[in-house]
Amino acid sequence: MATDGTSAPPHGAVPRAGAPSRWHVSPAVDTLAYHLSWAWILIPLAFVGDDQHVDYRLLFALVLGLNFAHRHFGLPYAYLDRQVFAEHRWRLVRVPLVLLALFAATPWLLDSHSSGTHGRAFVNAAVFISVLWNFWHTPMQKFGILRLYLAKSGLPPERRAPPWVDRLLVLCWFPLLFTYIGPTYKALIFKFGPSVLPYTKPLIGFMERHSWLLVTPSVALVVGAIAAFLCYEWRADRLRSWPRLSMGLGTTLGFSALLWAHPVKAYIALAFSHAVEYMVFVWAFQRRRYSAPDAPPGPMRTLLRRPIAFYLVLGVGLCALAMSEYLLGRKVAPGVEPMRLGGLSLRQWFFYYGAYESMLHFYTDGFLWKMRSRAVQRAI
Repeated sequence: MATDGTSAPPHGAVPRAGAPSRWHVSPAVDTLAYHLSWAWILIPLAFVGDDQHVDYRLLFALVLGLNFAHRHFGLPYAYLDRQVFAEHRWRLVRVPLVLLALFAATPWLLDSHSSGTHGRAFVNAAVFISVLWNFWHTPMQKFGILRLYLAKSGLPPERRAPPWVDRLLVLCWFPLLFTYIGPTYKALIFKFGPSVLPYTKPLIGFMERHSWLLVTPSVALVVGAIAAFLCYEWRADRLRSWPRLSMGLGTTLGFSALLWAHPVKAYIALAFSHAVEYMVFVWAFQRRRYSAPDAPPGPMRTLLRRPIAFYLVLGVGLCALAMSEYLLGRKVAPGVEPMRLGGLSLRQWFFYYGAYESMLHFYTDGFLWKMRSRAVQRAI
């Protein structure tokens, strides 16, 4: 395993002479998993109707399952790698315990007789924060992949694009998406987000009233961000960094799909892309970390001796659980109340678990995969 940010060859592969690869896994895997994975779902969705509960129920269930599964992929690394857990012990104990306590208290908070209206408002605010955090987390994962490619580029630091260029490229779409999609598809947003309606309705109303003032600078921001990215790539190595250019193009096309495709389908495609990116990154990272001769001993090294079996059990098992909940959880006979536990149905428990668990996923990712970490640098 190299320690200068280069990647190790896959198991069984013969190392090639010459400069280290600028790709993370390989050109084909990177392109399909990182750059254009949103197209896997968006292209077939273009040929069906717009009702995800009828026209593409199975694809929608698959995306839900993959998103549920991917949020758990980093947890074994966090809690079963002794070095990682020792380094982040308090972060990995205190915040998860707080979130677990809030999750357990959800029925009490939602019960107006026990907590009044403030408890339900608190739970709805937590769900809203989880949704907003997801809007930040998804593009920042793409930002991380762009910086990964820069770390593997071999360019001297003075020629590398500064972080603001890549951050702007992945975040520039949000003003335009909010100012355009909010007013244009407000009925859809209100339909799918009734629990956060008190927060979304005034925001969309504001954007609707001031769209004439907000859209033009939002478009200008997108154009400026793309121009800045290309300018710095030209200055760095005359547009020869194909991994970064391909990632930039794929990211731009993926986010722009929210404007030229049905927004629910585009959002589902981006959610699928995010889950695939994460699972492929974690698989590649851990394969390299625990196959090295000096890999840290412990449960993770033992489990990763059979990586395919480990990830199939983890990924397929969690994905199947979420898909089953979606596909079968709605089938209750007419007049029959769904089974309840602690005042909530199993579907409600699953929903609130997803909200709090996603916050844990966002939180732990914020420090587990920092590029300045020596453990991360060695395994990319």
